[in-house]
Amino acid sequence: MQLRPATSYDYTQRIAELIWSEDPALMLLEFKSFEIWEKVVAVEWLEAAAANSYATTVLAFAEGQVSGLINAFPSTEIKPRMEFSEGLSVGSQLSDDQFDHIDALFPSPPAQAYYILDIAVHAAQQAIGARVQIDCTS
Repeated sequence: MQLRPATSYDYTQRIAELIWSEDPALMLLEFKSFEIWEKVVAVEWLEAAAANSYATTVLAFAEGQVSGLINAFPSTEIKPRMEFSEGLSVGSQLSDDQFDHIDALFPSPPAQAYYILDIAVHAAQQAIGARVQIDCTS
Protein backbone atom coordinates (compact mmCIF):
# COMPACT_ATOMS: atom_id res chain seq x y z
CA MET A 1 0.00 0.00 0.00
CA GLN A 2 1.28 3.46 -0.85
CA LEU A 3 0.20 6.72 0.80
CA ARG A 4 0.57 10.09 -0.90
CA PRO A 5 -1.06 13.52 -0.96
CA ALA A 6 -3.97 13.68 -3.37
CA THR A 7 -3.91 15.84 -6.48
CA SER A 8 -6.78 17.42 -8.35
CA TYR A 9 -6.29 14.76 -11.04
CA ASP A 10 -6.90 11.84 -8.67
CA TYR A 11 -10.67 12.09 -8.46
CA THR A 12 -12.56 8.88 -9.24
CA GLN A 13 -15.99 7.56 -8.32
CA ARG A 14 -14.21 5.36 -5.79
CA ILE A 15 -13.38 8.45 -3.70
CA ALA A 16 -17.06 9.34 -3.57
CA GLU A 17 -17.87 5.72 -2.65
CA LEU A 18 -15.31 5.69 0.17
CA ILE A 19 -16.62 8.89 1.74
CA TRP A 20 -20.24 7.71 1.33
CA SER A 21 -19.35 4.42 3.06
CA GLU A 22 -18.36 6.23 6.27
CA ASP A 23 -21.99 6.97 7.14
CA PRO A 24 -24.44 6.03 4.37
CA ALA A 25 -27.52 6.91 6.45
CA LEU A 26 -26.31 10.46 7.09
CA MET A 27 -25.14 10.85 3.49
CA LEU A 28 -28.53 9.70 2.19
CA LEU A 29 -30.32 12.14 4.49
CA GLU A 30 -28.09 15.01 3.46
CA PHE A 31 -27.73 14.35 -0.28
CA LYS A 32 -30.82 12.19 -1.08
CA SER A 33 -28.87 9.85 -3.40
CA PHE A 34 -25.36 8.65 -4.15
CA GLU A 35 -25.64 10.20 -7.61
CA ILE A 36 -26.13 13.68 -6.10
CA TRP A 37 -23.28 13.07 -3.65
CA GLU A 38 -20.98 11.98 -6.46
CA LYS A 39 -21.63 15.26 -8.31
CA VAL A 40 -21.04 17.25 -5.11
CA VAL A 41 -17.71 15.66 -4.29
CA ALA A 42 -16.53 15.83 -7.92
CA VAL A 43 -17.00 19.62 -7.84
CA GLU A 44 -15.58 20.09 -4.33
CA TRP A 45 -12.54 17.91 -5.08
CA LEU A 46 -11.14 20.48 -7.51
CA GLU A 47 -11.48 23.41 -5.08
CA ALA A 48 -8.58 23.80 -2.64
CA ALA A 49 -10.79 25.77 -0.22
CA ALA A 50 -13.67 23.24 -0.18
CA ALA A 51 -14.46 20.74 2.57
CA ASN A 52 -13.85 17.66 0.40
CA SER A 53 -10.78 18.88 -1.46
CA TYR A 54 -7.76 17.16 -2.92
CA ALA A 55 -5.70 19.80 -1.05
CA THR A 56 -6.51 18.32 2.37
CA THR A 57 -6.64 14.64 1.40
CA VAL A 58 -4.10 11.83 1.56
CA LEU A 59 -4.88 8.78 -0.55
CA ALA A 60 -3.91 5.15 -0.01
CA PHE A 61 -3.34 3.02 -3.10
CA ALA A 62 -3.25 -0.76 -3.37
CA GLU A 63 -2.88 -2.62 -6.64
CA GLY A 64 -3.13 0.66 -8.56
CA GLN A 65 -6.51 1.66 -7.11
CA VAL A 66 -7.54 4.12 -4.43
CA SER A 67 -8.09 1.92 -1.39
CA GLY A 68 -8.43 4.51 1.35
CA LEU A 69 -8.29 8.17 2.23
CA ILE A 70 -8.05 10.67 5.02
CA ASN A 71 -9.23 14.26 4.68
CA ALA A 72 -8.09 16.47 7.56
CA PHE A 73 -7.29 20.09 8.24
CA PRO A 74 -6.89 22.51 11.17
CA SER A 75 -10.16 22.86 13.06
CA THR A 76 -10.06 26.62 12.49
CA GLU A 77 -10.78 25.85 8.81
CA ILE A 78 -14.04 23.95 9.40
CA LYS A 79 -16.40 26.89 9.09
CA PRO A 80 -14.73 28.57 6.08
CA ARG A 81 -14.41 25.26 4.23
CA MET A 82 -18.05 24.32 4.85
CA GLU A 83 -19.23 27.79 3.83
CA PHE A 84 -17.12 27.64 0.67
CA SER A 85 -18.60 24.24 -0.20
CA GLU A 86 -22.15 25.48 0.45
CA GLY A 87 -21.43 28.42 -1.87
CA LEU A 88 -20.72 26.03 -4.73
CA SER A 89 -24.51 25.44 -4.94
CA VAL A 90 -24.16 21.69 -5.40
CA GLY A 91 -24.19 20.66 -1.78
CA SER A 92 -26.48 19.54 0.95
CA GLN A 93 -30.19 18.97 0.48
CA LEU A 94 -30.89 19.58 4.19
CA SER A 95 -33.41 22.07 5.50
CA ASP A 96 -32.10 24.64 7.98
CA ASP A 97 -33.67 22.70 10.87
CA GLN A 98 -32.06 19.44 9.76
CA PHE A 99 -28.71 21.14 9.31
CA ASP A 100 -28.90 22.66 12.81
CA HIS A 101 -29.74 19.25 14.30
CA ILE A 102 -26.85 17.49 12.55
CA ASP A 103 -24.49 20.36 13.37
CA ALA A 104 -25.39 19.91 17.05
CA LEU A 105 -24.36 16.23 16.85
CA PHE A 106 -20.84 17.19 15.80
CA PRO A 107 -19.46 19.74 18.27
CA SER A 108 -16.60 21.93 17.17
CA PRO A 109 -13.18 20.71 18.29
CA PRO A 110 -10.76 23.00 20.13
CA ALA A 111 -9.07 25.64 17.96
CA GLN A 112 -5.66 23.97 18.22
CA ALA A 113 -6.99 20.58 17.09
CA TYR A 114 -6.78 18.94 13.70
CA TYR A 115 -10.19 17.97 12.31
CA ILE A 116 -10.63 14.67 10.47
CA LEU A 117 -13.57 15.13 8.11
CA ASP A 118 -13.19 11.81 6.32
CA ILE A 119 -11.31 8.60 6.98
CA ALA A 120 -12.16 5.49 5.04
CA VAL A 121 -10.63 2.22 3.89
CA HIS A 122 -12.16 0.12 1.12
CA ALA A 123 -13.78 -3.05 2.48
CA ALA A 124 -11.44 -5.32 0.48
CA GLN A 125 -8.42 -3.66 2.09
CA GLN A 126 -9.93 -3.80 5.58
CA ALA A 127 -10.01 -7.58 5.33
CA ILE A 128 -6.29 -7.79 4.58
CA GLY A 129 -5.16 -4.69 6.47
CA ALA A 130 -3.23 -6.62 9.10
CA ARG A 131 -1.00 -8.12 6.38
CA VAL A 132 -0.31 -4.93 4.40
CA GLN A 133 3.00 -3.12 4.63
CA ILE A 134 2.56 0.62 4.21
CA ASP A 135 5.11 2.52 2.12
CA CYS A 136 5.06 6.23 2.99
CA THR A 137 8.24 7.14 1.13
CA SER A 138 6.66 8.50 -2.04
